[in-house]
Amino acid sequence: MGDIDSTINRYLRIDSHDEATPLHERKDRKGTGVAKFEEINLLNESGRVNSVVIGKPIAYELKIQADKEVKGANVIVSIYNSTGVVVASLYSEYVNGKVDLKKGLNTVTCSVEYMPFQEGEYYINVLIDDAVGNILDWVEQAFRFEVVMDDLYETGKVLRDRNVIVQLPNKWDFK
Repeated sequence: MGDIDSTINRYLRIDSHDEATPLHERKDRKGTGVAKFEEINLLNESGRVNSVVIGKPIAYELKIQADKEVKGANVIVSIYNSTGVVVASLYSEYVNGKVDLKKGLNTVTCSVEYMPFQEGEYYINVLIDDAVGNILDWVEQAFRFEVVMDDLYETGKVLRDRNVIVQLPNKWDFK
């Protein structure tokens, strides 16, 4: 990133949450606490990573500790870019319907087949609610990761337009 982008990102992090505190120890969370996010991992085909290559598949692995069985839970992962713009929200309810959490440690994995975001730093907010919408746990800036560039279109060219938030696979047909 250029000097201006680096300065902006550094400024935005001044008010960010303490990344050194493990997620399960964070006190800046909202909700009843019946279920809590304990750990978040970013996974690719090789295992745990802190960065993902544009255009490649990834998965968010969420470890959730439930004090009791929770029927009809919805897990939400919202992804923000470094300037605080929400670029995607992933809702378990819309893909799998409401899910049940067992008492104890639950591992929930949300897979994304294609990472479309432009190069840069991103963070996620995570939320669990129950069948009637009560927030069980909500943690802002729970996890940070970086998207790195690659030859997405396999042309030997890399798009580095700072005004673009996502890059979509596309094909052109000229007749």
